[in-house]
Amino acid sequence: DRPVRSSARRSAARVAAALRDLPFPDGGVELAFCVSTLEHVGRDNDVYAVDAPREEAGDETALRELRRVLGADGRLLVSVPTGEPDDQGWQVQRTPEEWVAVFERAGFLVFEDELYARCEDGWRSASPDEARRARYGEGGPGAAAVLLAELRPRSMGERLRLALRDARHRDAPRRSTLG
Repeated sequence: DRPVRSSARRSAARVAAALRDLPFPDGGVELAFCVSTLEHVGRDNDVYAVDAPREEAGDETALRELRRVLGADGRLLVSVPTGEPDDQGWQVQRTPEEWVAVFERAGFLVFEDELYARCEDGWRSASPDEARRARYGEGGPGAAAVLLAELRPRSMGERLRLALRDARHRDAPRRSTLG
């Protein structure tokens, strides 16, 4: 595909690749999006006609691979279904705390996160308790709650950056999962 140019003179390219084996050098990516994907990695993907190896911890393997390709100041933006633990074979749903633990085991700091729950009028901010109780498919097809997170490679510099941010913005919480 042709690169897409932005006004900041940086380029973006659309790439189709296995998330557990990305074709990028170490530290070669500044920003990555993983939207409604991690929960399927390593699961039974026959429903999608994808021939990919099954792996119980496929999402963690994918996150470690994303961590490998992100630069020191890189960011990974993710969305995952959250709620009552539920392994449907083709996807997995975890509590917000379980997802955060998966992110951290893969070498990330959760810089910011938000929880949302589906209601009759659409999506709204949710408390950790509401998100933990959500059941997949409740109130309609798909996730009843989602966790959106900005992940950054875990480092001493990122920890200091977070401490400064939190000190400057005490009244603006960055982590809804900490409830």
